[in-house]
Amino acid sequence: MTESIPLRDLSERREVYRCIFDQILQSDMYNDGRISLGDLKNFIQLNGVETIILPDDTMRKIYMINDKEESRRLDFDEFVKFMENKDFRRTINNYINSYVHFLIPHPKRVHHERVTERIVVRARRSVIQRPSEVSVTDSVIRIGRSARIPQEVEYSCFPPPFFLVMISILEAACFAIDEKTKSNTSLGLSATIFIYDPWKRQEAWRFFTYMLVHIGYEHIFTNLIVQLVLGLPLEMVHQWKRVLLIYVAGVLAGSLAHSVVDPNIMLGGASGGVYSIMTAHIADVIMNWSVTPYPLIQLIAFSIIICADLGVTVYERYFQHIVTNVGVAAHAGGAAAGLLVGINVLRNFRVTKVERYLWWAALITYALLMGGAIMINIFWPGYFHQS
Repeated sequence: MTESIPLRDLSERREVYRCIFDQILQSDMYNDGRISLGDLKNFIQLNGVETIILPDDTMRKIYMINDKEESRRLDFDEFVKFMENKDFRRTINNYINSYVHFLIPHPKRVHHERVTERIVVRARRSVIQRPSEVSVTDSVIRIGRSARIPQEVEYSCFPPPFFLVMISILEAACFAIDEKTKSNTSLGLSATIFIYDPWKRQEAWRFFTYMLVHIGYEHIFTNLIVQLVLGLPLEMVHQWKRVLLIYVAGVLAGSLAHSVVDPNIMLGGASGGVYSIMTAHIADVIMNWSVTPYPLIQLIAFSIIICADLGVTVYERYFQHIVTNVGVAAHAGGAAAGLLVGINVLRNFRVTKVERYLWWAALITYALLMGGAIMINIFWPGYFHQS
């Protein structure tokens, strides 16, 4: 039987509330550091919570009790008291579980591991539950001898998943600069410095910084939406450092693949990184296969989405000979990097013998592909001049 361990320190729960409060503020049009009841309800309903256990009148009553200034808008302190109301906690718990568990494979709850010695468990699961249930963020909890702990996924809002948010802001800022300085964003101020230019391959930073250059609003919006929607829950479970490695690996693999396949074409956009985030979900399913609910369904779903997108582009370009602006090689390179690096760096909740072999196979394959592309760029300049 699993023992629930309450967390009574309000300061730790406030860290979780701050994460949620800041997310709601992003959709607030008043920019006064407060949120309204409508903002809160829309946030819950738009993020996948199908079962709202509070009727509208009950939520409104709780809201008005906590709105001391009667302004019909809550600041952070009032929001904390609102969240501390015992009738509201289950709703937020449903939201967090629905959002993360829908996108990220998580171990089945039926398995438990016996702890034979007194241990310290770092619990990072940012959930808000009744006081009799687990409610922890980044606290240290001591569990006595012979306790049994569930092998469940841990995810956290603190520290918040900031890497993809920051890189998205940076990409949007560079696009805004290019849009302001030139009508063609590929010729803007930042684009001339950051875009991958096959005639300037000696400027090695361009193999990374091309991700900051986007051609048109559809290009930038599509990349930002996909990387945030799919990347943030991945970052909450596996932490920002792992997602950073995958994203950067995808960006570099994308530019190297493009330089070999299309050596005379410039490249811009974060699609290499975006595709690496997409295939990292496949790597997550593969490496946590034994503890993932319905792993085959999740694997097929992500594979169909990625293969369909890549397949259509490849077919149009190489079979129908339709000229497009899509960097097929960059997409494929990013996708390959996300899968291979994801297998190596993402958390594996229960390692099996097969997965150990798979880990080494992915590492060697990635090293060979990247090494080969780098060698071509360094030691075969004639290939690019002929092209």
